[in-house]
Amino acid sequence: MCLLQESLLKGGLAVVRYIHKTNNTFEEAFRAIQQVVQDAKLNIWSHDDYFQKDGFHPKVID
Repeated sequence: MCLLQESLLKGGLAVVRYIHKTNNTFEEAFRAIQQVVQDAKLNIWSHDDYFQKDGFHPKVID
């Protein structure tokens, strides 16, 4: 079974954020997927500084 969140992460279209301790079952797996996609510079990860700790910055895309 593939979760929507997993699909978005694999496509480089999402970021792991705001995981609450009571609902962190998939956190480790999601972060691992994100790291692979981030290293591959896929979609949102292909733009330096597009995602920062305070959120997305679409203005960095020319």
